[in-house]
Amino acid sequence: IVLSSQDAARDFASFSPAQAHKARVLPFVAQLPPEVYADDPRWICGHYHLPERFVYLPDQFWQHKNHALVVEALSRLVARRPDITVVCTGNTNDTRAPLHFAELLTQIARLGLRDNFLLLGWVPHAHIFHLMRQALAVLQPSYFEGWSTTVEEAKSLGKTILISDIPVHREQNPPTAHFFDPHDPA
Repeated sequence: IVLSSQDAARDFASFSPAQAHKARVLPFVAQLPPEVYADDPRWICGHYHLPERFVYLPDQFWQHKNHALVVEALSRLVARRPDITVVCTGNTNDTRAPLHFAELLTQIARLGLRDNFLLLGWVPHAHIFHLMRQALAVLQPSYFEGWSTTVEEAKSLGKTILISDIPVHREQNPPTAHFFDPHDPA
């Protein structure tokens, strides 16, 4: 049984102790396409009508990805920094929590953050690298990951990453990480 992290191997051993000896850990590294540096990434701002300065959160809109914490943190920060923008991409459908995305949209509207929390939905995979390159930092607020592709891509690009302090993220050990408590919007 191949798992992506020691953290996942610990979980597997707790769920299936009799099979734990069969587990092997094989973490992956992001493979960036060679053309990722071919263009100045600022074109992506015009393409999606984005400000040139933003923080990028590339995750599915699944409940455990913790976008609600980011919205709450942003609502606190925008009073001091009204120009702060978080740009999000990813699948808006969470089959395990079908109302999650609608609830997130309601939270964004209630807090008056429509201009600060921008939702692009699905974008071509190649655009993710341009968004990451253009971003001031990449944001990964998840409660749980097996081995985060977002973290690996940010590492490969040398981007600063704002990242939830969970065991697998510590295991991934991004050199430019700023860890935060995934339960504390402060």
